[in-house]
Amino acid sequence: MNKARLKKIAAWILFIFTGAMFFMVGVGKFTQASWPQRFAEWGYPANFYMVIGAVEVLAGIGMLIPRIRTYAAASLLVVMLGALGTHIIHAETPNIIVTSVWSVILGCITYAHRSAFSKARRDVLMQSGTAGP
Repeated sequence: MNKARLKKIAAWILFIFTGAMFFMVGVGKFTQASWPQRFAEWGYPANFYMVIGAVEVLAGIGMLIPRIRTYAAASLLVVMLGALGTHIIHAETPNIIVTSVWSVILGCITYAHRSAFSKARRDVLMQSGTAGP
């Protein structure tokens, strides 16, 4: 197996793991009774946990769809940065560490996939003759 194929397999494992993790956490926002109370303690409006849960579920699924993966990862990154701010304000150190790690992972996915997506799109435009200067 060549290096390019191994990189692709490793990337897909990361995308599947990340997507599944956020999907499950998002579903948990709807099924676990502790989430409304936690969001209220953090000072968020009632039912805001549902918005976050919906974003996590949809973006978790989006991580498996190459065409929208960049947007899914960027959406999850925004959620994680908000969560990071919340955990910092409330001095929740273990959550700060976990959220920071996920923020870095999502930032790397967003940047790497955005670059690959932009190159592929640029190549298509060049072939069709519609690319600008």
